Amino acid sequence: MSPFLRKFSIFSIAMLASASVHAIQFDGFFTVGAAIHDDDTNTDNPLAAGRENVYIGSLGDRGITQDLTFETDTRFGLQISSEVSEKMSVVAQLLAKGTISNFDAIIEWAYMDYEFADWISLRAGKIKQPVYLVNDYVEVGFAYPWIRPPVEVYYLNNPLNTVNGAGLLLAFPVGPGTLSFQPYIGSNRDDIPNTQGNAYFEAENIVGIDVKYAGRGFTVHASNFQCEVNTFGRLDGVPTALPFGAVNIDLNGKGDCDVTSAGLNLDIANVVLYAEW
Repeated sequence: MSPFLRKFSIFSIAMLASASVHAIQFDGFFTVGAAIHDDDTNTDNPLAAGRENVYIGSLGDRGITQDLTFETDTRFGLQISSEVSEKMSVVAQLLAKGTISNFDAIIEWAYMDYEFADWISLRAGKIKQPVYLVNDYVEVGFAYPWIRPPVEVYYLNNPLNTVNGAGLLLAFPVGPGTLSFQPYIGSNRDDIPNTQGNAYFEAENIVGIDVKYAGRGFTVHASNFQCEVNTFGRLDGVPTALPFGAVNIDLNGKGDCDVTSAGLNLDIANVVLYAEW
């Protein structure tokens, strides 16, 4: 290495360390997982009879088959945060998963947080949608007792994980815990699960609220959101067991959504309980 490059590298490292100490904080997580199943053919779905059975591991990925895969449960996240002032901070999280994009990093969320007072703050940007118990940290594998949260709930039943919009966070001490309210508005666009990127949806006019009461060893919450949904795309040549062999599926449409959920988490002594509806 030339003396100039060596000096430049040392200067760059010093600048990075200085920024980290005074303004920017880095946090991250890394999860490695392997998965395989032994059910060789699909017999439950008549439109896919005789085809290899695929278990959906998460939104948009290739799923779990008879071939060992590290894609479904392997992910890396990097969170970057900085305090702009005493009341304002900015936060962003980069996420790389073994999806069709082959670990390409995406901005999972990025927002500005402004604290008006100790009990109320505003978030604006790409924010996490508070629908279920572990939505805020669903990608952080060591933060819950499962290998992965139930995919039927966290990925297929509601593919919305983030909202491009704004939300308030109001928190008050009540008894042995904290009572919080999180109303939010916004929109989102994402792929439709299990379409390999051939179809997507747009959720507009999202209006929702999450109510949570949490204390030492327990969390109780309830949430609701409503929105208008438009879907776009088409699946051609989908094999079936029917006489005509394959079908084309038109996924264009529109409708409304209304999602309500409630959940409970207990972590007392050696007992851990999660329940969601």
